[in-house]
Amino acid sequence: MATASAPIELAALTLILALIGGLFPIFSKIKEDPETLRRITGIASGILLASALLVVVPEGFELATGEHEEHEEEGHEEEELGNLLIGGAVLAGFLMMLIL
Repeated sequence: MATASAPIELAALTLILALIGGLFPIFSKIKEDPETLRRITGIASGILLASALLVVVPEGFELATGEHEEHEEEGHEEEELGNLLIGGAVLAGFLMMLIL
């Protein structure tokens, strides 16, 4: 039963930490300084983009290409190169949006 409750405990911990992080600026004096709020917003945006590019997008590629079911030794280098190219294209898209 301990393994079944682990995801629930992690979800609860994530909720609590997100609430603390979200309510902290509201109940502190940080909200009085717009420059500090801009910096915190920039850091939060960077963390969100990094987690998307480093966790969610690669997991999506793995699920979409069906690599999670295949564990053959041959052809992994070609698949990794393909995933690297796709990831590079996604990163280039994000950078182009920021530049434009």
